[in-house]
Amino acid sequence: MSVSVTQLRARFDEQILIDLTDRNGTTLDLVKLDLALTDAGAQIEGYLFNLPESDRPPTATLDVHQVALALNVLAGNRPGVDFDSIRSRAKDAIGYLEGLSKKASIGLDVETSGPDAQITTTDLDTFQGKDLGT
Repeated sequence: MSVSVTQLRARFDEQILIDLTDRNGTTLDLVKLDLALTDAGAQIEGYLFNLPESDRPPTATLDVHQVALALNVLAGNRPGVDFDSIRSRAKDAIGYLEGLSKKASIGLDVETSGPDAQITTTDLDTFQGKDLGT
């Protein structure tokens, strides 16, 4: 994904990021920030891997969700209102990504006749009787 540690630092007060990366609240751990962004980016790609590039949302939209997911990775299971807010934003991001992933078709560009035939989503509808008038 495209959000860098520098960009993440520009979005938030340094103390917030210190609190998320250092349990003692004294030092900003840039490695943890980078790992959280990498994990969040991988999570997003997991939802979008089957979505054609032309159907993907703008990078800026994905960046917002990457930040939300990265902060959630850093927050872990810590209690508190601030962390509940982070988890809520991450939950919203996951809901958005799940909605996008449902748009991806499992039957793109496949052979539908002959020895290389593959079942498509249309074929599955037919098998369920939707196209058979039953």
